[in-house]
Amino acid sequence: MASESDQFRDDALEQVILGDVLLHPDHASTYVESGARLEHFYHAVHTDTWRAILSLLAENVEPDLPAVARRLREHGRDVQPAWLTRLPDGVPKQSIENMQAAVRRLETLRLCRAWDRDDQYFRRQLSANPSAIINGFVPHQIASLEALSDRATRHHRLLDDVTVLTLPDPGWLVESRIPSDSVGVLFGEAGAGKTFLAIDLALAIVSGLPWLGAAVPEALRGPIVYVTPEGSHGLGQRIAAAKIGRDLQAFDDVPLGLYIWPDAVTLLSDEAVSEFIGIARPIRPRLVILDTLARCMVGGDENSARDMGLAVAGVDRIRRSTGATVLAVHHATKAGTSERGSSALRGASDFMLELVRLDDRLTLSCSKAKDAPPFPAIDLRLVPPIEGVPSCVVRLASEASERTAGDLSPTQRRVLNALRECFGAAGATSAEWEGALTGLPRATYFRARKELIERHGLVRKAGNRFVLGVSNAA
Repeated sequence: MASESDQFRDDALEQVILGDVLLHPDHASTYVESGARLEHFYHAVHTDTWRAILSLLAENVEPDLPAVARRLREHGRDVQPAWLTRLPDGVPKQSIENMQAAVRRLETLRLCRAWDRDDQYFRRQLSANPSAIINGFVPHQIASLEALSDRATRHHRLLDDVTVLTLPDPGWLVESRIPSDSVGVLFGEAGAGKTFLAIDLALAIVSGLPWLGAAVPEALRGPIVYVTPEGSHGLGQRIAAAKIGRDLQAFDDVPLGLYIWPDAVTLLSDEAVSEFIGIARPIRPRLVILDTLARCMVGGDENSARDMGLAVAGVDRIRRSTGATVLAVHHATKAGTSERGSSALRGASDFMLELVRLDDRLTLSCSKAKDAPPFPAIDLRLVPPIEGVPSCVVRLASEASERTAGDLSPTQRRVLNALRECFGAAGATSAEWEGALTGLPRATYFRARKELIERHGLVRKAGNRFVLGVSNAA
């Protein structure tokens, strides 16, 4: 039975290298200087052939076809002469650049085979020895091995201080808000509007439209994978509302690139994470949203540094393997002052976003930013409901009033003007407000008041008084 590492092989490339050397023996030294070694050849007969070539080079003997065949026989390797003779067939002469690229490719495959072999070993060791996690951080060995899981070519080397200064900045997925290739958390109390905000972010990334007034770089616009173990049925209504809010209704029948994973990704399970990566990686997502983190930790204790550390390892493995930013939606404590569970989550995150709700008003703040200053708090509004769609959308507080004030009916405008002109910023009780509307039927007043509060967000209730929204108080 083939092992998992069998997928990390390129027999054709190995044959090209061997055939090129047999056809052009002087190329052997270039391959060696480029780093080619025995471990790069996966197929046993290829390994034996390269060993014969290396031994001839060590003796300053030209590794042409007759010499290699003779050396294989001396090593007791039963290689069919016909197979060896056919190796150079159809192999074009390789340039130095091609030879170097071929060796880099074989090195990548070798590292991936090593990762496949060793990853399970290190995880078993970690599970058996929870004290190996300090403050929720995963041992360096696992992080190093998982870095290979994206199958990309990586060159590990020491960097001096001058070289480090020349490295490119990580960049932004959303300018000054969400860093690219990072791990973050969006947390808040139940019902704070976290999913509405996450959906709005997802649509911004797939469409390239700004998010909360910040630009999405065109180069980083791309697909999203939204993991929703809490159920995809209600999510459809929220996505429909968010599309209307962003004027994306034209894409109702044309996929934008927002992919839904309607089940949990069990972060504590290597197999579950591997399955998810295998399906998500081909679409090259820019963002993966886990809504919620708790539902993706089934069987684990979020208050345990060990379990949270393993969950963070799963999240970071997704990030490394896909190149995406991973955003975990999480709950706040009962007091609402911080995220729930072990502090290991905050320690391992690149950024932390907190969403606080008071009635229909939301405030988004950045409580941690690893590589940049936290952005200032942003005032938002949850606007319910959009006509024909039983859901809500998130808007900047300033935009919410601007976009909805123009949609007022003559009666709604009259009721709003009475509150503004007669009572100003102090507001009014219901009786006072109604009394300023001479001749307006009571039922009409109540209906208009309800629309101004719930649909347009232009008025809010403060105790027993009704006051203007912030942008309408002037």
